[in-house]
Formats: sequence, C-alpha cells, structure tokens
Amino acid sequence: MGKSPRYVSLKRKTIVYGLISTLMWVITGLVFIVLCLAKFKQKDASGVPILSNELKSVIASIGVTALIGLAAAIIIKDKIRTAIYMASLILATIVYKEVGMYIVLGIWFIDEYVIHALYKKNKRKLEIRKEIDLE
Repeated sequence: MGKSPRYVSLKRKTIVYGLISTLMWVITGLVFIVLCLAKFKQKDASGVPILSNELKSVIASIGVTALIGLAAAIIIKDKIRTAIYMASLILATIVYKEVGMYIVLGIWFIDEYVIHALYKKNKRKLEIRKEIDLE
C-alpha cells in the first residue's frame, strides 16, 4: 500500500523543521566560537589587546567544550541543544556584551518555542498518520 499525500507532506515538514532547528543551534555555536577567536588578535586604538589572557583562556575553554559537545551530539545524537546554546550565550556575553546575549537569546527563543515546537508537533502527527496508513 502506498503512502498517502498527507503522510508525504508531514514527512517533508518534519524533516525541514528538524533540519532548521538543528542548523540553528549548530551554526549559532560555531559562529560565536569563530567570532570569539577573531577577537583574540584585535587591539584597541592604543595597541593594547582587547581581551586579557585570562579572558582568552576562559573563551577558549568554553569554545572547546562547545565543540566537544557538538561532536558528541552528532555522534551519539544526544539532546545537547541547551548546552550549546548556553556556551554560545556565555561566549556572546563575554565578548559582545548585551548585544551578543540578546542575539543568542532571540535565536534560542525562536528555535525552542517556534521551530522545534513545530518539529515535535509534525513528528507526532506523522506517527499517528503512519498508523492510519497501515490500516
């Protein structure tokens, strides 16, 4: 028995929302790691480095932790979205002050309460539709 058009539509939506949600937290984490690394070498007008050595080590350790968490999430497919968002939030706050914090919080909010919610809703509907199509 073939799959119904409704099943195919729900399957596509589930894949798209899941992909968008995953890309949002992965890209947010990677972007802030790269932006923080770019700030390492910047100096102010008087030639003094913007970031102190202690702050650089904190940023590097958070960045490495985020990369390890990202690799673990990909390998074992664990729910690590919140940890990556927290690492991104800390990096953004340390380097870009309130603006960076609000950007990460906005992305996190949109992902958690819009995109990921749509993904879970469509996934539940897809499971129900799969059972209906089997009958």
